[in-house]
Amino acid sequence: MIEVAEGVVDTDAVLDGFQAFVSQLDQETAAFVFMAGHGIQVEGRNYFLPANVPVLKDRDALAYALPIDNLLSSVARATPAQSIFVLDACRNSAIDKTLEGAGRGMASTQAPGGCFIAYSAGSGEYALDRLTDDDPEPNGLFTRHLVAELQAERTIYDVIAATRARVIPEAEAVGHAQHPAIYDQARRAYFVDGLPRRASEEQGPRAASIEGVGVVIAACDRYPCSGDTLAWPKRDAARLERVMREMGATVAVAANPEKQDLLDICRTMGEAEMRHLCFIWLGKGQLQEMQACGIMENAGCGAALLAGKSGLPAASLVSHSDVIKAFRPESLMDDGRKPAPLSLFLDIGLEREPLALSTGPHDAELPLSDLPNDFLTKPRFHDVSLLAATEFSQGKQADAKAQASSPFVTALVNALGRPGIRMVEVARLMQQEVLNLTDNAQSPRLFATRDAGSRIMVEANLSQSGRAGEAKSA
Repeated sequence: MIEVAEGVVDTDAVLDGFQAFVSQLDQETAAFVFMAGHGIQVEGRNYFLPANVPVLKDRDALAYALPIDNLLSSVARATPAQSIFVLDACRNSAIDKTLEGAGRGMASTQAPGGCFIAYSAGSGEYALDRLTDDDPEPNGLFTRHLVAELQAERTIYDVIAATRARVIPEAEAVGHAQHPAIYDQARRAYFVDGLPRRASEEQGPRAASIEGVGVVIAACDRYPCSGDTLAWPKRDAARLERVMREMGATVAVAANPEKQDLLDICRTMGEAEMRHLCFIWLGKGQLQEMQACGIMENAGCGAALLAGKSGLPAASLVSHSDVIKAFRPESLMDDGRKPAPLSLFLDIGLEREPLALSTGPHDAELPLSDLPNDFLTKPRFHDVSLLAATEFSQGKQADAKAQASSPFVTALVNALGRPGIRMVEVARLMQQEVLNLTDNAQSPRLFATRDAGSRIMVEANLSQSGRAGEAKSA
């Protein structure tokens, strides 16, 4: 283990310590890096500020700062068996307000493949050094709980999730928003002691709850006609299923389903008694006649091409209107029951694919451009929000096999850790996260009816937030 001495730690001391640390890494080594101190973001890039960094009035001062991504990359290049970074960046008092592009807290970051990164606060937030001026704890809010949760036989994900469950209500009790964030590109469960073993199914404390929410996750990892297998969808489906089940949701996962089978699953979930419904599409997609469409594996695709047809068969495309109608079948609407609010998260690009059909494969009853309106004559389309992974005419970031998760899914997981915020705020947070993670190449777009944007899908877990409520009332 390499340690940098406490006290005045300058840039050279940190770099020397890191170089010595990295030199000892190999494929049999488990790397664990913890850094605490001042941290800032400048134009979306994160910097750690050692003690000798002067007041940041201009960019020359950044020569003393350490780019976090450089440190991450140096460890990743050593290819250790597992890599864990935990970064506790407190509020920085050394930033001059005139430094253009600087922001407090740290920006989102895409972890190198195989790495797990945890930040003590979410994108754009800063971490608390102390709860009050007379707080006797020597450590900041995040680190004090992290130390209490660290155990060799636990996964780092469980440790950070439990730490987050403690941090959020305590910060909220003093009027501060701090939501520790996770950027997980690990290819398996990483245990604190570095030893491989099977992860426990035991659930720890949680700060947020989606109890009473019905979730359908569709993961299509085979792209029709090309024969390619996508790296992310099934991994992301497993990750989201675990997170959402732990938060109390009812979850159904469909892996490479046929179109009708998927719609039947949505119909079954829609007929259940749920306070909120959620649909997540992971895979390829396109914009077709102003409909957001997922592209499904379908045996008829190859036959269509062999027959000289230029487009995908109808069974290969499932539109957002198809999904909404499945969640809200005629039988439910005819009974006069008010359908539960519905949120769609589509990890697709909204570009027009060259293999688009000239005629729509669906009933184009609800184009994206109309979603912000109330449909008084179409009650099935009330209270719907749709968040697509890109803006119009954008393609989704390439499905890099070195990465274990999609930027959109990473942003969604972190958004689920922020209870009590409206769907429009979820969309704003996810948009900023994805922009940071993709170097501004991909910007999610929200479409929502007027009655959906103010909906709250993720609630505070009452058992964890009681202390915060007591502190506020006091």
